Amino acid sequence: MKDGFKHYYQPTQEEFSLLWKNATVILDTNVLLDLYRLPQSQQEEIFKALEGLKDRLWIPHQVALEFHRRRITVIEGVQKSSKEIANTIEKSSKEIQSAVEQFKLEHRSSSIEIQDTLGKLSSAINELKAAVKSIQDTEPQISQDDPTRDRLVQLYNGKTGPAPTSQKDLDRLVQNGEDRYKNLIPPGFQDSDKDKNPKTSHFWANGVLYRRMFGDLILWNQILNYTIDNKKKHVILVTSDKKADWWQIEYGRTLGPHQELIYEANTKGGIDHFWMYSAPEFAKHAKELTGAEISQPTIDKLQQVEQTEAKDSESHLWSDQAAKFNDYIRLFKSWMLQFYPDVTFSIEYQILIATQPQKGHKNGFAVVYANTSNRLNLHPEIAVASTKGANLKASGVIKEFRLVIVFPTPTAYYIKNLATEEMKMDAADIQRRYHLDGVIWGAATDPFEFIGTTSAPHHE
Repeated sequence: MKDGFKHYYQPTQEEFSLLWKNATVILDTNVLLDLYRLPQSQQEEIFKALEGLKDRLWIPHQVALEFHRRRITVIEGVQKSSKEIANTIEKSSKEIQSAVEQFKLEHRSSSIEIQDTLGKLSSAINELKAAVKSIQDTEPQISQDDPTRDRLVQLYNGKTGPAPTSQKDLDRLVQNGEDRYKNLIPPGFQDSDKDKNPKTSHFWANGVLYRRMFGDLILWNQILNYTIDNKKKHVILVTSDKKADWWQIEYGRTLGPHQELIYEANTKGGIDHFWMYSAPEFAKHAKELTGAEISQPTIDKLQQVEQTEAKDSESHLWSDQAAKFNDYIRLFKSWMLQFYPDVTFSIEYQILIATQPQKGHKNGFAVVYANTSNRLNLHPEIAVASTKGANLKASGVIKEFRLVIVFPTPTAYYIKNLATEEMKMDAADIQRRYHLDGVIWGAATDPFEFIGTTSAPHHE
């Protein structure tokens, strides 16, 4: 039964042992950039572990390119975080000092004596400032003098994949890319939104024009070309990407690499054993299977960095869509007119209100954009919209309230073709949690493409 379906199975323990003994190890861009987010001592542990695998490391050109393009931005982000903490401490210190002085003036006739306590507080604040300053002194700086980058250069000396030699060379790497994305063939099909903004959809590098939405596909094809050309039979890919266009995600659980990636690794890349890890999982297994001296605090820090990065990424994606809110409202309103002759947008409540012609009941619809169907119950806009709808119902402004979730086309088609039942379960869970009258979901197309609902969009 396993014959012909190898890509649906996790490697055996024997195969995992073979993998860790012989595999070419590839780290994606974000994993390399996350080194800047680690304290020096923990960064050193990771570098030593990688040096132990030095003979088996390889970096695709796409990873190296993205690393160099994004390095300064990541360093600035690390510095920004500590600067914000330092500014908060300074501001809070001044506010406390001012409040205490005002308090002393207002109660100058009382016997209250707080000078000693204030002195202790001032001393504690100074210690806190010094601690933050010591951290800032060890942080990476925006400079050409970059020890972390220099260490990576040494590590990957002679182990970097070739660059596209021309536009035709690059175009071959993304050949049929749009068809792959339409058919939800991984990797990268959830990045198609990157092509919508003409100001950020492309970039020039080394005389070649890159389309950002194809970054993952370029990386993947460079890996397959390398394994074919060099007859590499075992590959480990370490990535911080959490999306369903890299991983097999079932009912909220990540089971392993997407089956189609394993299939292509076997059939197109000539790879016998292919597996993927997140950075903390890779560090954990490297410690257990290779004897790398990686402490648990370092593994925990990698986990923290990964989770923070995921939250920031989702927040950016959701906020980036705010400018398109009116478009989604317009698209859904047009679709709703087949059920209600009177649909208006309430500026006061920021929802669509549809009036039932027979009874005159007003039903509310809040439209929310979600880039991915993963962890919908954690989507902040869903929580805000659902709570607002419940309050409007309780106050009698509307009779019924439904949540409308609009997805980008690749995600919507993924739900429609591969994750229908999971979406129904998630929507039902949201409906129960917030006591909604229904949840509707569809694609951000013109016209709006309805995909599913937990209940009819109207009641007679």
